[in-house]
Amino acid sequence: MTIYDKKKKYEKMTFYKRPKDTRYYLYLSGVNAGTLLIYDIICDFYNSELGYAYPSQDRLALESGMGRDTVGNHIKKLLDCGLIVIQTEKRSRTYNRYRYIPQMPLNKYELFRNYPKALKKYEQAEKKVEDRYAEVETITNSKDLRL
Repeated sequence: MTIYDKKKKYEKMTFYKRPKDTRYYLYLSGVNAGTLLIYDIICDFYNSELGYAYPSQDRLALESGMGRDTVGNHIKKLLDCGLIVIQTEKRSRTYNRYRYIPQMPLNKYELFRNYPKALKKYEQAEKKVEDRYAEVETITNSKDLRL
């Protein structure tokens, strides 16, 4: 195995940029790592000349290792939270083709201003982390006093 260093260039590997602020979307109800993986794959398939990404749900399922229904649920969540816009192209009476237009995520502050429940969830998680470290520090200090 090789250590990954984001500042290095790697031959025969392709990378794409991912906005860091998407991680805060995890505090929205129903959004999880799978949702953000589908967003990442849609961004990867985005064609700037056409102005959209056009992978089928079957392709998204294949690329993510998820089931087609799960992918559909993640797409709905991405649409609900504004990370994608969907254009529908009617191909026949029974078949539509979807075009996905990935949107720039809100930054942390805009997201939490627009979704106060997500802010509350984030603050609760942050407090748990702070409490955990305060507890470790208290235990460490009490050990030092006994020495």
